[in-house]
Amino acid sequence: MELTFEKNTEGLAPYTATLDTTKETVHPNRVFKIPVFKDSVENGYFADVCGFRAKAKSIDGLENKMLQLTDGLINMARLPRHVFVARRARKVFPIYTVGDEVITTTPGGPIFRHIELAKVREYLTDFLHESDVLGENGVSDKLHVRGTSLSTLQLRRPVLYLKKRNIGEKEFWAPVFETENLDGLYTYAASGRREVKNEYGGRGVLVLTRIVAEALKTDKRLDDIYDLRPDRLQPSFWEKLKPNLTDAGSIRIKGKNIDLFTSDALHIGVEYREEEERFGLFLDDSATSLSERISADFDRRGI
Repeated sequence: MELTFEKNTEGLAPYTATLDTTKETVHPNRVFKIPVFKDSVENGYFADVCGFRAKAKSIDGLENKMLQLTDGLINMARLPRHVFVARRARKVFPIYTVGDEVITTTPGGPIFRHIELAKVREYLTDFLHESDVLGENGVSDKLHVRGTSLSTLQLRRPVLYLKKRNIGEKEFWAPVFETENLDGLYTYAASGRREVKNEYGGRGVLVLTRIVAEALKTDKRLDDIYDLRPDRLQPSFWEKLKPNLTDAGSIRIKGKNIDLFTSDALHIGVEYREEEERFGLFLDDSATSLSERISADFDRRGI
């Protein structure tokens, strides 16, 4: 593994660290450009690698810290493509995708694995609550998922989540991210990477949802493709999608106004979540069944 530093003349990062993991990892991209920042509080330097921070008083000292950190993160010849973040506990847990399995590790503790990211998070959450890592008295806090950039190893927020939440049925949950070149969307679901490119324009959200739903149905993990829906969609992506839809008015359900749209034979209900500043979408093939679907979800959430 090789690490070199280049001094910058512009920008907030005084240095850029070039990390070459060609001899250690099997990823298609194995050379990363990691920004190095000045630590004004401790009068030194720091760099973040997959959500973990290395810091030192000097660049030479930082080099050793970053190499040790990266060496510890490489698992099964891989760097994590996602991480779980426990905000209040200030802990980060790396996630690796190997074949059909999603795997997460804990420092000196157990390893959790499953074909679905949602189940791995559930297993890890239970363990961290039992060991008093998460929340006060093990009853609060939760794990947030973040992606890692394939060029800088910095953390990235999901664009949206694909969710199935039906009472009495197995749940499903998967984060969706922009591709590295910002030319599409991707997620890991149904034992594989699912991706759509920007030729679909703003409709990429709906296209990816349908691709994942069909894959889950083929795997017999979904009965109705409309049980899977895009949730917590970022406002910028809603603005890209909206011009591709036909306005169909609005409806009031459980005291909430839901905007209605159509796209060919697809009926769409849009819930704006003020507390998150995100949008939740409901999908169905008729206005009546869409209304029933939204009402059932509101009942589940106690609205």
